[in-house]
Amino acid sequence: MNGEKTAVSRRGVLHTPNIFALFGRTVFGRMQYAPTLTAIISLSFLLSSCNDLSDNADIPAVVPDTVIIIHTNDHHGAIYPSGGLGGLSRRAEFVKSVKEQYRNVLILDAGDINTGGVLSNMFKAEPDILAYNSIGYDAVVLGNHEFDNPPEVLRKQAEAAEFKFLSANIKTNGNGEYPFSSHIIKDFGNTRVAVVGITTSSTPQTSAFGKQFVFENEISAARRAVDAANVGAATDLIILLTHVGTVQETPEYVSSITLADSVPGIDLIIDGHSHTRMQAPVSANGVNIVSAFESGKEVGMAKFIVSRGDRPRSPEIGGNNIIRNENGRPRAVAPTVRKIHFEWKSVQIDDGFSESSEINAIIKPFADSLQKAMGDSIAVTAEEFAFLDEAGNRLPRMGESAIGNLVCDAVMFFIENSEYSADFSLLNGGNIRAGLPLGKITREDVFNVLPFEGFVDIVKLSGKQIIELFDFTATIPQGSGGFAQVSKEVRYKYIGRMQYAPTFAAFSRRGVLHTPDLTIKGEEIDPEKNYFVATNDFLSSGGDNYTVFTEGSELHKTQKVMTDAVIEYLQSFETAVEPVLDGRIFVVP
Repeated sequence: MNGEKTAVSRRGVLHTPNIFALFGRTVFGRMQYAPTLTAIISLSFLLSSCNDLSDNADIPAVVPDTVIIIHTNDHHGAIYPSGGLGGLSRRAEFVKSVKEQYRNVLILDAGDINTGGVLSNMFKAEPDILAYNSIGYDAVVLGNHEFDNPPEVLRKQAEAAEFKFLSANIKTNGNGEYPFSSHIIKDFGNTRVAVVGITTSSTPQTSAFGKQFVFENEISAARRAVDAANVGAATDLIILLTHVGTVQETPEYVSSITLADSVPGIDLIIDGHSHTRMQAPVSANGVNIVSAFESGKEVGMAKFIVSRGDRPRSPEIGGNNIIRNENGRPRAVAPTVRKIHFEWKSVQIDDGFSESSEINAIIKPFADSLQKAMGDSIAVTAEEFAFLDEAGNRLPRMGESAIGNLVCDAVMFFIENSEYSADFSLLNGGNIRAGLPLGKITREDVFNVLPFEGFVDIVKLSGKQIIELFDFTATIPQGSGGFAQVSKEVRYKYIGRMQYAPTFAAFSRRGVLHTPDLTIKGEEIDPEKNYFVATNDFLSSGGDNYTVFTEGSELHKTQKVMTDAVIEYLQSFETAVEPVLDGRIFVVP
């Protein structure tokens, strides 16, 4: 703000007609911070809230508390901006500006700090954790990709974190203990807030080391944790911090929408896992569900204005029964009516935000070490290999993609130049986490595409099992990490949809091929013939529910690192590498 506007705002003239504009423009714009307007805006909210309260004589005249919740999700090692958006340094400055405006700020992340950017991967998210400490995060729910590394790595990350790692539904395999906090309690003036963490129970199928833990049902764990937070603390707001996503991946899958429908007493769900880009909250059973896209490209901001009368903090217990209010929440002694005002927006983090010198200083020594190892050019591209479509969908999870084709063909290039043989390659689209830029390509770029450090495996399947394999791919909804990408030897049609379709599963169970026009090397599948499929070690062990791979008659572990296969393939091009879409997957709308 310039000096003239500052003087005017101090005289009581509000320059923001829409009071919520303080949060910034929609996801298409950038928030412009106006600290000089803070006092008058806060007063405006206060007067508005007091006017609302005066309409109800039963509500005590108590100064309302304004609680700001900043939230991110699916960071995936995105230390630097991608496509001009995000970056920890910009994020830190944005959070700093909000803290300068508001006293009561809660900072949360809905999981998957790990696995993505090569700098983060190389140092096992150490620079990310240090940056989160500096930014001032209060809690992070554990995502499935927190289990991509051995448990010892997660233990070290938890020790380095100055925030709480949350999950109410994770137990140890051995003694059945809960190694992580189920929730945190924060007081903001007269308002007590509980944040409960829930992790998707599909983690053992979608991570390398998830099988070393027990993941309880999300609904029962959430109910137990919400009750515990209320009975022990008599909270005013319950926030469910979840890493489950909004996509119904299977009939049994528990999404954030399922939790909203099944768990009473929730005021807000902050979600991750599905990388959902929202223009407005999703409402289910009267509960708002919010998510902030991915990789820090957007930051969600929620505002609660809470007013209530003073009341004791201990709950009223009658025998073994918890006395609940009309919202299903355990009731405190002498409850009073509370009034809540809620607003939410997602703020795009673009180059209009400055960078934090403190965060840059944290990152620099790690970046210097990486540059020495990863900065050499290995190839040149003629065009960008896109990762997102215009709607923000990740292309390898939606249909045929140039980057998916490149990776699958790279696997076959390795096979063809080795002692092994395979008929085609099939990979999960969720294994691919970025595209390739136009121009010079470095090893770092390839590690950004394939951050999981997986290996090439070859599985021998019968023709009947190949049909079962593609039957299964037909049941996977678009947007799911299990969506198949295939090499150039394959052609098939996929019936497009964005949610799990039970009728397809029923057809699959009857052995009816639901991938029309499937051919391998131009020929239909012969049920009596054997085929060799090249994949990654994640899928060969049944990851993403590709259990048919575990039933193969032979498993050959090549010990070839996926990133090495892609690097060698790119290096084989004598001219610039061009994106290729050749119709190997035809999505039927």
